[in-house]
Amino acid sequence: MTLRVNYWIRTFVRELENSPHFKAGKGSVLTTDGTVEMEACIMDGNSKNCGAVSGVTTVVNPISLARKIMEKTPHIYLAFDGLRPLQENRLVAHSCFMHHTYRL
Repeated sequence: MTLRVNYWIRTFVRELENSPHFKAGKGSVLTTDGTVEMEACIMDGNSKNCGAVSGVTTVVNPISLARKIMEKTPHIYLAFDGLRPLQENRLVAHSCFMHHTYRL
C-alpha cells in the first residue's frame, strides 16, 4: 500500500512541478541572479527512509531526484555541487522550460 501511495504523491508533485502556475519546478521564482534553484523532499513513513535535495538547477522534476537519493544512495540530503553526479542522468531542463516572462 505504501509504495502505491508514494507513487501517487510523486505523480501529483511532478504535475505541480510541470505547471507554470505553481511556485515549484517550471513555475519557480527566480533568484536575484535570474536563475532557478529548486528543492524537494520525500519520505516513506513506514520505513522512515527519506531523500531531499536543494539547489537543483537543471533537473525538470526535483521530486524524482529526491526519490533517487532515498532509494539508491546512503545519503538523506544532497545540495548544489553534491548533486552533480546524480543530475547527469536525469531529464535536464532547457532554460526556456524554466523561465517565464511573468516571473522575471
